[in-house]
Amino acid sequence: MKIVVTGSSGGVGRETAARYARSGATVIGIDKVAPAGTVGFEHINCDLASEDCVTRAVDRIMQSVDAVDLLVHAAGVFHPDETAEKSAAQMQELWRVNYVAPCEISERLFPLLLKGTNPLVVFIASTDAIVASGGQRCEIGVTHDARYAASKGALVTAMRALAMRWAIEGVRVNAVCPTIVRSPMTESLLAIAGKEEQLSKHIPLGRICEPADVATAVEALYRLTMTTAHVLPVDGGYLCQ
Repeated sequence: MKIVVTGSSGGVGRETAARYARSGATVIGIDKVAPAGTVGFEHINCDLASEDCVTRAVDRIMQSVDAVDLLVHAAGVFHPDETAEKSAAQMQELWRVNYVAPCEISERLFPLLLKGTNPLVVFIASTDAIVASGGQRCEIGVTHDARYAASKGALVTAMRALAMRWAIEGVRVNAVCPTIVRSPMTESLLAIAGKEEQLSKHIPLGRICEPADVATAVEALYRLTMTTAHVLPVDGGYLCQ
């Protein structure tokens, strides 16, 4: 298999890329920081908020592989609403990394996807893309992060549009929507004493999401060859409340 993963130095991206690399796949990871330690896959340094950087990364991929079987967009950024409201730069970064770059990379790599085996694009979105917060005022849900939720909601809409456009070509596009995931993005939040226990009480299965949970969902979607334009929650039952 030949796989491209954005956000490959973070929680979900690193777990997904490393898992496929261990299985013998050719994996190209994209992130603005290099992954720590030995990971077994090629790394492309790229700030997804920069259009020029995205173009260079895509060009390098086109030169490195002749096909892409699986493209996983795990990169993402978060800025609280009150911060983004005061910073046009942070708002632009939020929009470009969470929505624009995944769409651009997918469309530019479409020729390689056409040459792939059972080609699949997976957007890692969020439960915030689907529901506000079920009335729960906590760090799960969009009572506090409407702009982040909007970027992920746009990503889900783009997923469906691309899935319908590319279905006739045999290229599938799906989205995974996890609840709060243990990752570098949430590290400072979960480090607060008692915070993980507090958040877990809002999830019926009683725990937060691990990167391995999301990576397993990606693997499952690759095997579900009759599934496209699908949103797969990895949320411990959160969306059913």
